[in-house]
Amino acid sequence: MQALRTRRAIRTRDRSTLFSSVSRRHNEQCYNENQKPIPYRERHIGINRKSTQADEPAMLTSNEIVIKGMTTSGRTFRPSDWAERLSGSLSTFGEDHRMNYSPYVRPMTIDGVKCVIVEKALQKDQPVTYAFLMGFARDNDLQVIDMAAPPAVSEDKP
Repeated sequence: MQALRTRRAIRTRDRSTLFSSVSRRHNEQCYNENQKPIPYRERHIGINRKSTQADEPAMLTSNEIVIKGMTTSGRTFRPSDWAERLSGSLSTFGEDHRMNYSPYVRPMTIDGVKCVIVEKALQKDQPVTYAFLMGFARDNDLQVIDMAAPPAVSEDKP
């Protein structure tokens, strides 16, 4: 009888150790350093959070065009993952089974607004794809910003 209790205790201890290690691993994979949940797409598709986030457009160059997830009337474009979907349609999967965005098109969040960054070289190298992206922006009434153009200056009239 004593041996049976000992075996049960060992089994219970091993099971709790197993579950705690699984739980720990789950927490490491699913939560960032601030204990905020990491979205499924970023955990499993391999999107690098740091490379898709920008607090300011300083990371952008004059050779890029920004398709902003905001209509010309100021409404947020839906669905909320449109930038990842659009960029994902032009991506490939590498040997490591992770999604690799095209060097010409990538999603980015700028000031909390989802955007798609398009390299101007795409117009020369793949004009059909460039026309598709610009047509998508035009058909959905999205804001398109050319980073080479100087920002529009609003004049205040007294």
